[in-house]
Amino acid sequence: MQFTKYQALGNDYLVLEEEHGAATLSPTAIRKLCDRHFGIGSDGILFRESNAERNEFRLRIFNPDGTEAEKSGNGLRIFARYLWDHRLVSQEPFIVTTPGGAVRCQVTEHGRTVSVEMGQVRFGSLDIPVLGPARDVLRETMVIDGQTLEYSAATIGNPHCVIHRQHVSEAEARSLGPLVETDGRFPNRTNVQFMEILDRQNIRIEIWERGAGYTFASGSSSCAAAGVARRLGQCDSSITVHMPGGSLAIEIDEGFLIRMTGPVVKVAEGHLSDELLGGGGADMGVSAEGIRYRTGREISVQAVLELYLANGWSAAEKPRHLYDALLGSHSLVTAWDGERLVGLGNAISDGHLVVYYPHLLVHPDYQGRGIGTQLITTLLARYEGFHQHMLVADGRAIEFYRKRGFERAGKTEPMWIYAGRDH
Repeated sequence: MQFTKYQALGNDYLVLEEEHGAATLSPTAIRKLCDRHFGIGSDGILFRESNAERNEFRLRIFNPDGTEAEKSGNGLRIFARYLWDHRLVSQEPFIVTTPGGAVRCQVTEHGRTVSVEMGQVRFGSLDIPVLGPARDVLRETMVIDGQTLEYSAATIGNPHCVIHRQHVSEAEARSLGPLVETDGRFPNRTNVQFMEILDRQNIRIEIWERGAGYTFASGSSSCAAAGVARRLGQCDSSITVHMPGGSLAIEIDEGFLIRMTGPVVKVAEGHLSDELLGGGGADMGVSAEGIRYRTGREISVQAVLELYLANGWSAAEKPRHLYDALLGSHSLVTAWDGERLVGLGNAISDGHLVVYYPHLLVHPDYQGRGIGTQLITTLLARYEGFHQHMLVADGRAIEFYRKRGFERAGKTEPMWIYAGRDH
């Protein structure tokens, strides 16, 4: 399969086409392709549907965690540039259809600049959606991680939550963004923008994208934030949105129809190997109860978040940090019931003498079925012969570890040492 990579203000996508349709792109393949260590690396996949006619451009958009997005502003601008590069369009306007609606695109300046008419930004709770009575969701409050946040919500084909701030920061977007994204009032989850009003023509935003995490720039996020600023009377109809990756020009008419303009840069093109698309972690087989065990890093932020929240772990307050830590493990073993992540264990070692097991977790609905035993047994076998195996035992799991050969390292310390073998 051929790929082309573009970036728009640091928001990068892979553009793919396939004769037999997007079914080739499983969530596992998408996660591999987007991984910056094990794949090409990108903020998402743009897939041109193969059954479209030459002059009919249908686009599907996939997040790095394997989920599908309704619309992406930067993704649309990149896709428009891709069509222009392949001489499928000229500098005249053309239509691209997405699950979030049809948009009108235009490529100018020999491909360097792309404008997209993103459609109408709407603020109704039923359109976005946001739970509660039917209303325009403007200047409401929520309590997240002990903080009271003022927010407005909007949709431009996909859901957005705009947090009003005096000053914005990357650190706040990374810490609060995932909590807002998964807040219960947003049944489809939500993209999150932290917005600072600079003046009547300029705003600054930091972005946490649904299914992607922290990103340098986002077209639909820029449209939503600008739309909110205009609706609240804080800005005029022409707004420049400043992001870590650069700036986008947003024009808003009286009916809140939005036109977005910004740069696109081609990065690379090449051929994806069958090994990348079909390979990945090893399947260890299925237990008698139908639980499948795997090695490798084929997990998503959302799957990890759901598992940790089910167990009441405070680490789930920063799911992206936890996810990155798991991917950075030297070994990761997971347990699955169909597509549901029900258990995981990981290990970090110095390669020769000492191995540390930071996490061993089984979903409460699946405890008592031998899943934890299988996970820890697999990890211990992988590091057989190491001098020391260490972990910090949760108080609720002390008997579990004692029965599997671990001993307390001291009288009061929570550290446990594996003593099941003579080293």
